[in-house]
Amino acid sequence: MIGEAVEAYVVTPRGQWVSQWPGQAVLCVSQKYWTANVHDAVREGLPAMEQYLQVNNDQIEEIVKIVRGQLSKQNRVTLQALIVLDVHSRDVLANLVDKRVSSEFDFDWLSQLRYYWEASIIPSFSIKPNLLITDICLQMLCIKLAVS
Repeated sequence: MIGEAVEAYVVTPRGQWVSQWPGQAVLCVSQKYWTANVHDAVREGLPAMEQYLQVNNDQIEEIVKIVRGQLSKQNRVTLQALIVLDVHSRDVLANLVDKRVSSEFDFDWLSQLRYYWEASIIPSFSIKPNLLITDICLQMLCIKLAVS
Protein backbone atom coordinates (compact mmCIF):
# COMPACT_ATOMS: atom_id res chain seq x y z
CA MET A 1 0.00 0.00 0.00
CA ILE A 2 2.82 2.44 0.80
CA GLY A 3 4.29 1.86 -2.66
CA GLU A 4 0.98 2.78 -4.25
CA ALA A 5 0.79 5.94 -2.11
CA VAL A 6 4.35 6.84 -3.19
CA GLU A 7 3.33 6.56 -6.85
CA ALA A 8 0.07 8.45 -6.36
CA TYR A 9 1.77 11.37 -4.58
CA VAL A 10 3.39 12.64 -7.78
CA VAL A 11 0.23 12.50 -9.90
CA THR A 12 -2.39 13.72 -7.41
CA PRO A 13 -2.62 17.22 -5.95
CA ARG A 14 -1.45 16.96 -2.33
CA GLY A 15 -4.69 18.38 -0.93
CA GLN A 16 -6.61 15.51 -2.55
CA TRP A 17 -3.91 12.89 -2.00
CA VAL A 18 -4.00 13.27 1.81
CA SER A 19 -7.65 12.20 1.93
CA GLN A 20 -7.16 9.14 -0.28
CA TRP A 21 -4.69 7.19 1.87
CA PRO A 22 -4.51 5.82 5.43
CA GLY A 23 -2.91 8.09 8.00
CA GLN A 24 0.38 6.23 8.35
CA ALA A 25 0.85 6.21 4.57
CA VAL A 26 0.16 9.95 4.40
CA LEU A 27 2.70 10.70 7.12
CA CYS A 28 5.56 8.53 5.90
CA VAL A 29 5.14 9.22 2.18
CA SER A 30 4.97 12.97 2.82
CA GLN A 31 8.24 12.71 4.75
CA LYS A 32 9.81 10.59 2.00
CA TYR A 33 9.10 13.29 -0.58
CA TRP A 34 10.20 16.05 1.79
CA THR A 35 13.54 14.25 2.22
CA ALA A 36 14.00 13.80 -1.53
CA ASN A 37 13.05 17.40 -2.27
CA VAL A 38 15.45 18.77 0.34
CA HIS A 39 18.24 16.61 -1.10
CA ASP A 40 17.50 18.05 -4.55
CA ALA A 41 17.32 21.61 -3.25
CA VAL A 42 20.62 21.32 -1.36
CA ARG A 43 22.30 20.01 -4.53
CA GLU A 44 20.88 22.91 -6.56
CA GLY A 45 21.90 25.59 -4.06
CA LEU A 46 20.50 28.25 -1.77
CA PRO A 47 17.91 29.71 -4.21
CA ALA A 48 16.37 26.26 -4.68
CA MET A 49 16.30 25.73 -0.91
CA GLU A 50 14.56 29.08 -0.43
CA GLN A 51 12.06 28.18 -3.15
CA TYR A 52 11.32 24.81 -1.55
CA LEU A 53 10.88 26.57 1.80
CA GLN A 54 8.08 28.59 0.19
CA VAL A 55 6.56 25.37 -1.17
CA ASN A 56 6.60 23.98 2.38
CA ASN A 57 4.78 27.06 3.67
CA ASP A 58 2.19 26.77 0.89
CA GLN A 59 1.64 23.09 1.69
CA ILE A 60 1.08 23.89 5.37
CA GLU A 61 -1.45 26.60 4.49
CA GLU A 62 -3.29 24.20 2.20
CA ILE A 63 -3.59 21.50 4.86
CA VAL A 64 -4.65 24.03 7.52
CA LYS A 65 -7.48 25.18 5.21
CA ILE A 66 -8.60 21.57 4.78
CA VAL A 67 -8.55 20.97 8.55
CA ARG A 68 -10.80 24.00 9.07
CA GLY A 69 -13.47 22.33 6.91
CA GLN A 70 -15.67 19.29 7.36
CA LEU A 71 -13.63 16.12 7.96
CA SER A 72 -14.10 12.74 9.54
CA LYS A 73 -12.47 12.38 12.94
CA GLN A 74 -9.84 10.04 11.47
CA ASN A 75 -8.93 12.42 8.63
CA ARG A 76 -8.73 15.32 11.07
CA VAL A 77 -6.32 13.40 13.34
CA THR A 78 -4.17 12.42 10.34
CA LEU A 79 -4.02 15.98 9.02
CA GLN A 80 -3.26 17.43 12.44
CA ALA A 81 -0.30 15.05 12.70
CA LEU A 82 0.72 15.98 9.15
CA ILE A 83 0.69 19.68 10.08
CA VAL A 84 2.99 18.96 13.04
CA LEU A 85 5.40 17.06 10.78
CA ASP A 86 5.19 19.70 8.03
CA VAL A 87 5.87 22.56 10.46
CA HIS A 88 8.85 20.73 11.94
CA SER A 89 10.14 19.92 8.45
CA ARG A 90 9.69 23.54 7.39
CA ASP A 91 11.64 24.68 10.46
CA VAL A 92 14.44 22.22 9.69
CA LEU A 93 14.66 23.53 6.13
CA ALA A 94 14.58 27.15 7.35
CA ASN A 95 17.51 26.31 9.63
CA LEU A 96 19.42 24.77 6.71
CA VAL A 97 18.77 27.92 4.67
CA ASP A 98 19.89 30.18 7.55
CA LYS A 99 23.08 28.16 7.95
CA ARG A 100 23.61 28.19 4.18
CA VAL A 101 24.05 24.43 4.02
CA SER A 102 25.56 23.60 0.65
CA SER A 103 26.24 19.87 0.85
CA GLU A 104 24.16 16.77 1.46
CA PHE A 105 26.99 15.70 3.76
CA ASP A 106 26.71 18.71 6.06
CA PHE A 107 26.10 17.59 9.64
CA ASP A 108 23.11 19.92 9.97
CA TRP A 109 21.36 17.88 7.25
CA LEU A 110 22.74 14.44 8.14
CA SER A 111 21.59 14.79 11.75
CA GLN A 112 17.94 15.05 10.68
CA LEU A 113 15.51 12.15 10.57
CA ARG A 114 15.04 11.32 6.90
CA TYR A 115 12.75 8.89 5.05
CA TYR A 116 13.85 7.00 1.91
CA TRP A 117 11.92 4.59 -0.28
CA GLU A 118 14.32 2.10 -1.81
CA ALA A 119 14.01 -1.08 -3.86
CA SER A 120 16.23 -3.91 -2.74
CA ILE A 121 16.87 -7.37 -4.06
CA ILE A 122 15.88 -10.23 -1.75
CA PRO A 123 17.27 -13.79 -2.09
CA SER A 124 14.50 -14.90 -4.48
CA PHE A 125 15.75 -12.18 -6.87
CA SER A 126 12.46 -10.33 -6.77
CA ILE A 127 12.34 -6.62 -6.05
CA LYS A 128 11.04 -5.72 -2.61
CA PRO A 129 10.58 -2.02 -1.80
CA ASN A 130 11.69 -0.82 1.62
CA LEU A 131 11.04 2.28 3.64
CA LEU A 132 14.32 3.38 5.21
CA ILE A 133 14.21 5.87 8.05
CA THR A 134 17.64 7.11 8.98
CA ASP A 135 19.63 9.72 10.82
CA ILE A 136 23.33 10.33 11.46
CA CYS A 137 23.56 7.64 14.19
CA LEU A 138 22.32 4.89 11.89
CA GLN A 139 24.59 6.06 9.08
CA MET A 140 27.63 6.08 11.35
CA LEU A 141 26.78 2.55 12.58
CA CYS A 142 26.47 1.33 8.99
CA ILE A 143 29.80 2.93 8.06
CA LYS A 144 31.46 1.35 11.12
CA LEU A 145 30.05 -2.10 10.27
CA ALA A 146 31.15 -1.76 6.64
CA VAL A 147 34.70 -0.85 7.66
CA SER A 148 34.94 -3.68 10.25
